[in-house]
Amino acid sequence: MAKSGTAWTAAAAGVLAVAAGCGTVEGMATGEAAPDGRKIAVGTAAGGLAPAARWPDACTLLTEDELRAVLPELEKVDIRPDPVRPEWWDGAAAGDAGALLAQAARVAQATAKGHCTYSMLFPYETRGKRTSGTPDHGTATVTITLVAVGAPDVAARVYAARKAADREVVPVDAAGADACHRPDHLAGTDDLTCVKGPLVFTVAGGKVAHIRIGDTSSYENEFRGVFRDRVIVPVVETVAADV
Repeated sequence: MAKSGTAWTAAAAGVLAVAAGCGTVEGMATGEAAPDGRKIAVGTAAGGLAPAARWPDACTLLTEDELRAVLPELEKVDIRPDPVRPEWWDGAAAGDAGALLAQAARVAQATAKGHCTYSMLFPYETRGKRTSGTPDHGTATVTITLVAVGAPDVAARVYAARKAADREVVPVDAAGADACHRPDHLAGTDDLTCVKGPLVFTVAGGKVAHIRIGDTSSYENEFRGVFRDRVIVPVVETVAADV
């Protein structure tokens, strides 16, 4: 006797469920910000920007242990300091605000270690059966870039100028930071620029592949927002607490 359409549908669903489960791993867990209680010396200057020599090493803002509190399933991390790369502004922040932003950019580029890259390996998240050509790990990077260091009122002005230069922005709440935003004109961006007292900084995610957080895979468009909320924001909160 031929099976009914309902019976065939149920049987097919069972086969698909088994196939989908083959070789998959559960989404990795994330944790909360867990600053270690230290305070990082951040240079200030009365009424101005601090000279480059008084800017902190960006890699001191987040330790490996603090990163592992946010990403407890992190298998390996390589932490590399670099100079800040030149940034180009399109005139969106004009006048005094634009001049201050350009001045901050020049000082940032004079620092030896104003940019830090955390290159990470995670358990591999598969979709279906693994083959010999699939990678062994999931990957992601988090970067911290110093935008400005100076008197808190000057840092606040630099932040406001950066916000104007980013044009369409979305405010983002991050405990401990005075203010944060992300550009809204870049689809799915997870870059946050924030200010805390004398420090203006950016935390960004990138090179994310073959990982899953909760129910969302890096293959899905929604993943960048998940990565921002569950990784980038806690990193910002950690940095803000350490300053």
